[in-house]
Amino acid sequence: AKKKKNSNYITEKTIAKKQLAAKQKRNAKIKKYALISIISVLIAACVIVGLVLIASGINKYWDKRYYEEYQHEKEHIYDSVSDKLGTQAKEFEVTHKVTLTIKDYGTVELELYGKEAPSAVANFIKLVENGHYDGTTFANGSVGAFLLASGNSETSLGTIPTEVSEIKHIRGTISMLSSSEGVCDASKFFITAGTQTSYDEDDYTPFGMVTKGMDVVDKAIADLAFAWSEEYGDKKPTVTIEKAEVTETLVEVEAPKATHTAQIEIDGYGTIELELYGYLAPYAVDQFVKLVNEGFYNGKTFTQAVENGMFLAGGALKTGEKVTTIKGEFYANGVQNTLKHERGVLSMYRASISSGYDSASYKFFIVQQTNSTNTVKMDGYYASFGKVLGNGMDIIDQIYKDLSDAKVLSSDGSIATEKQPVIKSASITAVLDDRYVVKATHKAEIEIEGYGKLNLELYGDNAPDTVENFIKLVNEGFYDGKTFHRVVEDFMIQGGDPNKDGTGSYKDSSGKEVTIKGEFLENGFYNAVRHERGVISMARGTKPNSASCQFFIVHETNYNNTVSLDYKYAAFGKLDEDSMKIIDKLIDDLKSSSSISGESIKTEKQPVIKSIRITEVISNP
Repeated sequence: AKKKKNSNYITEKTIAKKQLAAKQKRNAKIKKYALISIISVLIAACVIVGLVLIASGINKYWDKRYYEEYQHEKEHIYDSVSDKLGTQAKEFEVTHKVTLTIKDYGTVELELYGKEAPSAVANFIKLVENGHYDGTTFANGSVGAFLLASGNSETSLGTIPTEVSEIKHIRGTISMLSSSEGVCDASKFFITAGTQTSYDEDDYTPFGMVTKGMDVVDKAIADLAFAWSEEYGDKKPTVTIEKAEVTETLVEVEAPKATHTAQIEIDGYGTIELELYGYLAPYAVDQFVKLVNEGFYNGKTFTQAVENGMFLAGGALKTGEKVTTIKGEFYANGVQNTLKHERGVLSMYRASISSGYDSASYKFFIVQQTNSTNTVKMDGYYASFGKVLGNGMDIIDQIYKDLSDAKVLSSDGSIATEKQPVIKSASITAVLDDRYVVKATHKAEIEIEGYGKLNLELYGDNAPDTVENFIKLVNEGFYDGKTFHRVVEDFMIQGGDPNKDGTGSYKDSSGKEVTIKGEFLENGFYNAVRHERGVISMARGTKPNSASCQFFIVHETNYNNTVSLDYKYAAFGKLDEDSMKIIDKLIDDLKSSSSISGESIKTEKQPVIKSIRITEVISNP
């Protein structure tokens, strides 16, 4: 038993030794692997530190090199600056001189060509004179290409039409920035730094040249185009127009010549006297005179009164009233109108730009005060056409004071309906220009076979070429035997065509077609004769100067005829009412006999002009 016990003891001891040896061996391995791991980590750390140091060194090298290059470019930013200017192949007449003082850079002197780009120059001068560019910045610049001015972004000015001229975009040219096809931004302009032939083909309007200071322009472009680095404490500079001023005006603007005088009696306040300028705004004056003579404004009201702004008149249309819209006569619409919106000026009110520049109809306003805000917003965008005379503006001031004291004005100046001042009456007191007077220079007689004779007056002072041509054809007997080939009830009846279908014209002895100038406002000729019942007018094709021998007689006075015919066709005479009753009978007979197919009169049923004769010469045009 003792022997067995000792044997067990020996076995346990052996196992314990083996376990201890295994543990020591395992611990030795752990230490070995730990040591290897530590060494590996240390080696990796050294490698990483080395790589970081190498990268840092490389980075510092390139940083230094970049900084040196940046400093070199910065030091030589103006190396290519030159005062050299381009030369236009053609010399243009200088109408204005302007100086731009660019803060911290210097001055740029400009000459403008108002006869080549009248709208652009008129618009630019207006903005300069009213301080629109003072304190504004040049938006950006491109080396060798352009320096662009942003203009006053707080005042929205819309657009002006693109003007085509012989001015080229060479170094030093000043031009209006294109907005979209056919129009330019009304405020943004640029100076060309190098010849840009492609700009000549786009919707830009060049209107002047730099005469001194291209080095200033180049410096501004260089600074705006340079890649300034804020990393080194640098920031792109702001290039500011400190002051823009007109230094010389080489063209004289003539004072507007009055063509009419008028008066407006305001209920409870008295009468204001006006003069109208038909040479500056023929559409507006013609429309205003026509409405006044019709009594349209009698009983209408002033609906808005803006202090130091304007008084809006015309009220609202009554049931059934219709008034045609007219062309906007201002340079944003391609029309030169030099009458500025100063205190007392009358101007046509129009709808918003989205409704079109030709949206004025009957409303007009009176400018209450002369100030830069009114000038910038109104000049070039509304058709000024007259002025209040004498103490008339004292009456306007009193009306505003009374409305203000009564607290009947809303924030936008709208006048409470029941407190709106009433136009008791409006009248034309004198016509000062014979162009606006319609009087007969000749009398004629048209005999229609089976119907009798029509009495006709011709207005040679209002449409001299048209009347001369008509008399020539009459004296040659051209119209004898011709017919009326087309009729539209309440619109017109047309005749005088040798082909009897609307395709014919008068030809001279050599067989060449003879046409005459279209004497109507859309063709640049003022004609005071309106297309009302009985008026005779020349038919024509799509081209304004395509009238030849065909004429038409207006059947009725109505809104549609006014819209379709006034300002677009050359009215040159008028039948009396007895003669028009014959025309009424003729049209009734054609209708009742089914002689009309569409608008054409069947050939065999066409009324025959037996003869036309000049019966009296009252005066020579």
